[in-house]
Amino acid sequence: MTYHELGKVRGYSDAEARTVWQELQRRGLLHATGSEVEQETAGPEVPPHPQKPAQASDLERALQAYDQGHTTINALALALGMSPWNVRPLHTQVRKVRENAG
Repeated sequence: MTYHELGKVRGYSDAEARTVWQELQRRGLLHATGSEVEQETAGPEVPPHPQKPAQASDLERALQAYDQGHTTINALALALGMSPWNVRPLHTQVRKVRENAG
């Protein structure tokens, strides 16, 4: 798939489609042949977003909320007053801690 095809299907401009295409490829969700990669990735490079390491207090709060029954990402996010996107790494950590402890 090229960004032109993506743009045509989704109704995006070439610039928007190229940005989405690059992000999909960066996340490993899109695979292209070598010639397509060279052609499609021409343009400004988008730096990856560094993830902030979870603070110990966030992890402790997440563990307590998980133990109280907030076991899904959305439920945990609601209990912690955070967005589900920011809770994802915490949810993964909590599940690992609880699986190793039990």
